[in-house]
Amino acid sequence: VKTSSTYIDGKLEGLSQQFYKDGSLYETGEYRSGKREGAWTTYYPDSTLYMEGNYEQGIAEGLWNVYHPNGKLKQTGVYKNGISEGPWQFFYDNGQVRMKGSYIDNKANGHWVHFYENGKVKMDLFYNMGKLEGTLTAFDEEGNMIEKAEYLDNQLIRKIK
Repeated sequence: VKTSSTYIDGKLEGLSQQFYKDGSLYETGEYRSGKREGAWTTYYPDSTLYMEGNYEQGIAEGLWNVYHPNGKLKQTGVYKNGISEGPWQFFYDNGQVRMKGSYIDNKANGHWVHFYENGKVKMDLFYNMGKLEGTLTAFDEEGNMIEKAEYLDNQLIRKIK
């Protein structure tokens, strides 16, 4: 990877670009006082968009999107002070939702749902600050319930089915 950047008083400043060996753009964004600032974009070697997001004083902030090589969204969510916060969604490369839920302080929290590529629910579960808590229900690809269990503090309490 080749880099084109400017240093002022020993700190990165202004536009920074990194390139693959073949000369295609790998990543671009701005530095202020040696820290990433504002919009940054990263690309696959074929120049397809890989990732886009913002930095504030070198820390990921705001909406971030990551893409599959085919250009379809792979994941989307918000960072606050570099930590996953609020709703996030993850996708298969066909565009179908793979899973969705929320984070608090970088930990899965609340209701999460995982899906098969055909769009049917695979698992329905709940987290409390990163630990399984409540009812977990699993389904086969046709939508039939195959397992049901209760969790507390990440420990299996009882199997219902």
